[in-house]
Amino acid sequence: MIYLIKRYGLWRRGEGLGYTRDIAAAGHFTKDEAESVAGAECVTIHPVSDLVEQLIACRTRYYGHIANINTLLESAYG
Repeated sequence: MIYLIKRYGLWRRGEGLGYTRDIAAAGHFTKDEAESVAGAECVTIHPVSDLVEQLIACRTRYYGHIANINTLLESAYG
């Protein structure tokens, strides 16, 4: 299973790239990786199965952005 790590309300990115508000940019961690930082101040770990509704909402938002980008690209290339 994949886990996400949250600290001070922000999702941890992978590979030491800091934190983000955007769940789509969050890093994917194993249970062992997530539990290794669980003791740090204000850190919570979340199995992805607990975040399904939030992930679906995020995907819906991104579909809208992708449609807008595709429209702009089609306009640029004729």
